[in-house]
Amino acid sequence: MIELKADARLTFEVSTPDTPMQGFDVNTLALEPDRFVLNLAARSAICKPRHQVAMRT
Repeated sequence: MIELKADARLTFEVSTPDTPMQGFDVNTLALEPDRFVLNLAARSAICKPRHQVAMRT
């Protein structure tokens, strides 16, 4: 069990053997009687160095 802030961003990074890694954000959550369902939305790629500079300004 992991405690998260209500406004935390939950991200999954997945790939198959023949595709590059891709990031997904949780779009919706649903609690069903026998399972917890996450609907994922593809996240566009970002340039990490440019993103880090933007976060500092």
